[in-house]
Amino acid sequence: MLELRQAHAGEELCCDPSGFSKLKRLGLHELERLRRIRIARGSMLGLERLDITACTVLETVPDGIENLKNIGDLMKI
Repeated sequence: MLELRQAHAGEELCCDPSGFSKLKRLGLHELERLRRIRIARGSMLGLERLDITACTVLETVPDGIENLKNIGDLMKI
């Protein structure tokens, strides 16, 4: 599990294929400037759950969410 709370100041978060291949759960919380999340094909292959909370300017569901073949839960509040 990896939880990021107020830990990213950019407008875009990009997940590339070289990282977090065994990560099962990712939480993104209170990323106040985050507008877009991009998930590249081949990244986070083991991810089962993605929680997004209090990312108030996030414009849409993550681009590339279809690349997460094992995702069971996506929670956005």
